[in-house]
Amino acid sequence: MRGFFDAPTKRARLETLERQISTPNFWDDSEKAQKIVQERSRIERALEGQEKFETAVSDAEVLFEFAETDNDSANELNGLIVNLET
Repeated sequence: MRGFFDAPTKRARLETLERQISTPNFWDDSEKAQKIVQERSRIERALEGQEKFETAVSDAEVLFEFAETDNDSANELNGLIVNLET
């Protein structure tokens, strides 16, 4: 799980890759460049997924507070939990 939630390390790696990509001779070695661009894309997708997950958890916390007294919030919370499980 640490790999999924280790956003600071991922962001630092992303910054390193961005610096490499911005160098003038980056595309001189197209095979190496392609691998770096692919790694950047993987990290960006992982960070995006993590941000969506964290937002959903935060939303669930708020809905949980309201769910005790509001049926609509309880139903919305149930739907959110189902989405988090998949």
